[in-house]
Amino acid sequence: MTERFYEFVLGYQRLFGAYISKYFYLRNKKGGIYEDISYISTQQYYFEYSTRPLVFSIVNLVLVYSFLSFRYSDLASLALCLFIQFGSRLFKWISIFSVYFSAKLDSDTSHESSKQSRKVIDADNVETYKHTFVLSQTGFRCLVLKKSTYESSVIECSLFAISITTPPRYEALSYTWGPPPPPSEQQYILCDGKKLPVTENCISALYHLRKKYSNRLLWIDAICIDQTNAEEASQQVQIMGQIYQNAAKVLVWLGPSTAERRLAFRYIALHLQLWSLPRSMLDWSRSHLWEKIERRGHESVIADFSNIAWFSRVWTIQEIGLAQQGVCTIHCGNDTENYDFANAELLSLTTALNVRSAYPLNDLLYHQSTHIFRADLRSRVLTNEPLSRGTIGRLLRYLALYDATNPRDKIYGLYGILAKLGFTMPKPDYTLSVDEVYWKSMVAIVEKEPDLAFLSLASGIDSHIPNAPSWVPDFRKTSSFMCLDGTHCATKESLPVVHIHNRGAELQVSGVIVDRISNHVRQKVWEPPFGTREVCDGRYFGLDDPEMFFSTVSTLQAWMTIALIKDSHARERYNNFYKATLEVATQGHLRLMNCDAKDFADFLDLLHWNSDWYKPVTPSDVQRNLEKAANDPGMRDRFFNPTYNEYVENPEWQTMCAMKVHPKISKILHLVWAVARGNTIFETATGWLGVGANTLMEDDVVALISGMRMPVILRSILGAGERKFMVVGTAYVSGMMDGEAWDEGEKNLEDLSLA
Repeated sequence: MTERFYEFVLGYQRLFGAYISKYFYLRNKKGGIYEDISYISTQQYYFEYSTRPLVFSIVNLVLVYSFLSFRYSDLASLALCLFIQFGSRLFKWISIFSVYFSAKLDSDTSHESSKQSRKVIDADNVETYKHTFVLSQTGFRCLVLKKSTYESSVIECSLFAISITTPPRYEALSYTWGPPPPPSEQQYILCDGKKLPVTENCISALYHLRKKYSNRLLWIDAICIDQTNAEEASQQVQIMGQIYQNAAKVLVWLGPSTAERRLAFRYIALHLQLWSLPRSMLDWSRSHLWEKIERRGHESVIADFSNIAWFSRVWTIQEIGLAQQGVCTIHCGNDTENYDFANAELLSLTTALNVRSAYPLNDLLYHQSTHIFRADLRSRVLTNEPLSRGTIGRLLRYLALYDATNPRDKIYGLYGILAKLGFTMPKPDYTLSVDEVYWKSMVAIVEKEPDLAFLSLASGIDSHIPNAPSWVPDFRKTSSFMCLDGTHCATKESLPVVHIHNRGAELQVSGVIVDRISNHVRQKVWEPPFGTREVCDGRYFGLDDPEMFFSTVSTLQAWMTIALIKDSHARERYNNFYKATLEVATQGHLRLMNCDAKDFADFLDLLHWNSDWYKPVTPSDVQRNLEKAANDPGMRDRFFNPTYNEYVENPEWQTMCAMKVHPKISKILHLVWAVARGNTIFETATGWLGVGANTLMEDDVVALISGMRMPVILRSILGAGERKFMVVGTAYVSGMMDGEAWDEGEKNLEDLSLA
């Protein structure tokens, strides 16, 4: 045993050498800039990872040799070893498991107090830093974050140019910039003695990452890239994937800690530690933890943590996807955890808790999807797993879920990972318009991987990229979650047949025209501005604005009417037209709400309580619903507030109030309203019932395209002299989503040109 301790200590002789060399180096250093960086990056590792084990080793050695004359020295040294090695871990477990028994949300002012104590640069008397030296094609800058024993002292750093081919050991920061501050609140750091403006989130990360006794070598895009130089920014994007791939560590900065975030971090850490329990206890302990979180009312703490801006930032797909295994760590204030473990536990927690919430679509369709997709893509890159069919299509489709300050970054943010997957993309160029970036990139992707899933995001007739063909996707288009659903197989397992013509202006596909649209609802529900990702809803959402409740309720009434009226063609096609209506109105997602057909029938009853042709409920039922709404604490104020007098007698407002107070009906309203965003219901000449983009018109056609999972609505270009169409958008058609119409249509395939 004594020999083992002796060998253990000898293993840290290199660290002694590092400390000694540091002393002489700092006294007599004469090396150039690159030698300085190499020294800092090399010694940083030993100082950070070896100091604590070294101290333990010395203590072990001294105490063991003091026991040499003791009869049971081997046993004593073993006990001492176990105590030292596992004592800190045991203490950590106790602190983690304490949240299982008690958890309180205490007010937290530490971040604000630390902000107030920071020393401020006299910006008026300090020269502004400018990135002077030009970078080579493989060059990038690294930031030396200088040490400080005072937490509140000004952040000081230096920038050096190094090569991506032979880089020193450095750490890359993954974070969100955050909104630009007003001029009066602009934050500065000192870079080579000159002021450099940074955002609040960036300076907060620097304060938390700065070390007391050693410098730190970092790569931070906002500082290391000259943001005023579009040419340099374009060049740096080309090697950004390699920067994260070569980093010794990738530091995910979620922002400063708050009481809510700290509690969420403790729950995540506990959820992770539960895996160390025996299998027989694991499921029981996890379910009991979920119940405790619900009883304490802490579900929102987990949901809000999952909704931190970093998780929805498009650049994080590449930054995490290309990082080496085991080097990613999450930092939230002073809390830290391994990224891969923490992300998996966060996903597990949110899945378990959010499916029971009243308005779960944001979590089920958006937030959790980003976690799952990022983890899946990272796994494929780390294992060099070949791409399965549809992976690129999913990648492009999920781009709509991620945010980017510059819309070009929806593509450029994936440049490195696409290159890793074998795609030769056009070089990033921030001088190009958004239209050109999306168009040229899609041509390059389609020529390499002819996957048509991107058509679900086609810019369409009302394009916000007017200089590009209608088939080119607009990755800012998130008004409909129909584009996110990859579970359908309208053309079964057919393969795409795709050709690019006319210098990339036309996309030739193989498909069949199924039918022509003969009727549709022209009204529109209220929807948020273009590009809004969230499904806006809540218990009292929509009650305070006539545009919201009037347009939404009247439009949804028209939706149901088009299928349920007696002369509807849908009655002839569908044996159960009520089921078809339910399927179209919910896009088959009713089970997501934990609801059934009976609940949907109740929804229809309440929606049409004041209709002349639909009288399923008695006036007394309606009165009871309104009384229940009037007794709701939040709605009571509206019922008896004079400013709402004009609303109280409005049938649409009454309908909305009555729906909101019913748990099941409010969930269905939540779902149907989300389906209706950017969409409308339509009927074809032969009775097909479906939902498609609200820009569709009579005589538009419903087509099935080989290799496309969903039907597509097309508009013929008159006078083209050939089968040429513009893309209106994808559609959900009852009785067509699982390939029921494909067997017959496949026999009549023809070339269709999309312009």
